[in-house]
Amino acid sequence: METPSELPAEVVQALQDGRKVTAIKRLRKRHGLGLKDAKDAVDSYLAAHPNITPRRDYGLGRAILIIVVSAAVYGAYRLYTG
Repeated sequence: METPSELPAEVVQALQDGRKVTAIKRLRKRHGLGLKDAKDAVDSYLAAHPNITPRRDYGLGRAILIIVVSAAVYGAYRLYTG
């Protein structure tokens, strides 16, 4: 099946919400596309619409990094202040 020229509204909405993977899944389901074709269609749409920038969700990984760095700083502080 060929890649659709315009993306369905629910796919565009997912992109606007920063959910690129969800947009690809919805496009695959709606048009019966393979993974590569759907990803290429979404990437092309994003390239043609630079005002849509998918957000990055760092989630738990970022929280763990903050905790580890904080603990290291606190440990260094305690070590040097006695």
